[in-house]
Amino acid sequence: MTETSTGPMSFFSSYVVLSPLILLIFSASIVDSKVFNVLDYGAKADGETDSGIAFKNAWDAACQHPDGQNVVLVPRGKFTFRWASLAGPCIARSMVFKLEGELKAVPGYFGRVDWLSFRYIDGLIITGGGTLDGQGESTWHHNDCRTNSRCGPFPTNLRLDMVTNSVVRDITSLNSKNVHINIFGSSYVNVTNIRIKAPADSPNTDGIHLGAVKRIRIVDSTIATGDDCISFSPGSNVVGIHRVVCGPGHGISIGSLGRGSEGETVSRIRVKDSTFVNTDNGLRVKTWPDSKDGRVDTLVFTNIGMKNVSNPIIIDQEYCPTSCNLQVPSRVQVKNVIFRNIYGTSSTRIAVNLKCSKTNPCDNVQLHDINLSYNKQDYKAVMQCLNVRGQTSGRVNPRSCI
Repeated sequence: MTETSTGPMSFFSSYVVLSPLILLIFSASIVDSKVFNVLDYGAKADGETDSGIAFKNAWDAACQHPDGQNVVLVPRGKFTFRWASLAGPCIARSMVFKLEGELKAVPGYFGRVDWLSFRYIDGLIITGGGTLDGQGESTWHHNDCRTNSRCGPFPTNLRLDMVTNSVVRDITSLNSKNVHINIFGSSYVNVTNIRIKAPADSPNTDGIHLGAVKRIRIVDSTIATGDDCISFSPGSNVVGIHRVVCGPGHGISIGSLGRGSEGETVSRIRVKDSTFVNTDNGLRVKTWPDSKDGRVDTLVFTNIGMKNVSNPIIIDQEYCPTSCNLQVPSRVQVKNVIFRNIYGTSSTRIAVNLKCSKTNPCDNVQLHDINLSYNKQDYKAVMQCLNVRGQTSGRVNPRSCI
């Protein structure tokens, strides 16, 4: 597998091209749009009144107004609500949710999977420089989902379901009760200049979680949280991540796969020009043992800096956070994975750990110009390989076992 204009990786030259509708949305002037201020629909910027119904009423009015681009304005101030579910399809050509103020979740409240959600919308812009504060510290002590199947559910700060040709930019997400931004069943979504922050010990607070998506772009963002900075569940296809700073957190994770339906896939993912600082993992692929059939295919990681990172590069096909049968190998096939110019320091001696399936070995794993050192003096970093086929080129430190 090579990164040429005609090879299997040529899709990367096209995925970054935004759809014509997104370009049209970008070119439209918000100044010339009709504005629907949530204050005019009964919202109160006092940080106490539940303004969820007011938000929905403002959204519905804008959504059904026939002008080309309509703006739902959340002005400066503090607003709160238990949840607000804003849905389409809309008559308007495009919709802008302009958040200038601060949205604060109700402390201690959970029992839903969403807090602020957008569904079935084509041509959505979420912007404004405002903040979503999930106040997760009021519920994190209730989150025992790893051991209690009846826990939660806990809401995400921002959820996009079946959204297309859309943009999320210039937004801050704080202390979500669960995932910060969840994007599901969506395509052609551009996420840029997002700031996500939660403590390193906050449970299940993934920064951005993707599932059943295609052509998603995440750029110029900073994610510091208690779980994966960016995570991929089955059906994620053609995703580009550029210039992202991750840490603290659990790194960028493909999977886990193999516990759901037969034939789960994640494919054509590129991460480049990004940095990991004090994370529990760096670049990770994880699949369950004793799994159903699945596939992880065509991953490219380029120009990635690691600073004091545990497991900077890890493929773990024995991922087992709860009960499982480690004696039965994973049936998920991992293939066509490129690591190029990965550098920095590891906080664990095994800086590169390629632990693949006995029955479905990793195929065509490529290491090019790897320079990872163990951050304890007098000890060298090592690479560990199990059931992996591939190749190396350039300088490879630690010494390759492929």
